[in-house]
Amino acid sequence: MEYEYKEVDFYTYCETCEYKDIDDVKDPCNDCLSEPMNLHSRKPVCYKESRNATKKGEDDNDTKTENEEKL
Repeated sequence: MEYEYKEVDFYTYCETCEYKDIDDVKDPCNDCLSEPMNLHSRKPVCYKESRNATKKGEDDNDTKTENEEKL
């Protein structure tokens, strides 16, 4: 059986992580950075999505425009 390890995509996930404002040498960021590969996932091990996070490609202006169109 072959295991599919994937390189963690820190660039994508760290920007939307709950811990993004913590120094990268402190836990939990240090734990994530110490494991650059994950089994079956590109998500960091300690990743928690922030409630206020906007994903890449999303723009607040687009959301406002969509809401205005619905009215």
